[in-house]
Amino acid sequence: MAPSYLKPQQKIYVLKQNSEEQYVSTIESVTGEELTIALPLSNSSSLHAKAGDLLTIRLPSDTHSVEFTTRVTILKIDNVPLYVLKYPEEIKRIQLRQHVRLSILLDVMNSLVPESGGKPLYKKAMMLNISAGGMKLSVADAIPEGSLLMVKFQLKIKGTDHKFELEATVVRSQPVENQKQNLYHLGLCFTKVTNVQKDLIYQFIFNKMAELRRDGKA
Repeated sequence: MAPSYLKPQQKIYVLKQNSEEQYVSTIESVTGEELTIALPLSNSSSLHAKAGDLLTIRLPSDTHSVEFTTRVTILKIDNVPLYVLKYPEEIKRIQLRQHVRLSILLDVMNSLVPESGGKPLYKKAMMLNISAGGMKLSVADAIPEGSLLMVKFQLKIKGTDHKFELEATVVRSQPVENQKQNLYHLGLCFTKVTNVQKDLIYQFIFNKMAELRRDGKA
């Protein structure tokens, strides 16, 4: 019996062997012997693979992130192009926490959520890590837990800058010892984030992780 996450309409990310380019697809059907997926796409271009090619499949979600490698059996046409894959012999859980989290330093603007009708008063901050569910920030002001923040930042994915302006709740606020200035580390949980925005953050994280593995840094 297939695991619950291998189900029709499940979104997946697809990579060819020896390539870091990531394509988006969905599972169309699952049996004990094969897995059928929609033609993987990336920025309107499609993945070209032939029978025998190895593909790596990633399934990130809010509760798990798994990965497996399998071979293309055939490409078939059933109203739309479909890839039929051999059912994987091994499925690896590559992250056990709720969200895959990437440690990275990026500039962020943050502001307390203004009262109705007001405009955010943004200040500079530094992102320390990010997941599709939230981020860790280094800020100069003490902001109590439970506060609502707006955060603005951008992520470069395949050469394109994607801009974000998200609402988040401060779930942790801790002072940091620093002789030069007052610093506070905030743990944020996104409270208003769309599935499209989550997908973009996932793509950014997995692309960066792939770069680190390729460079021998992870």
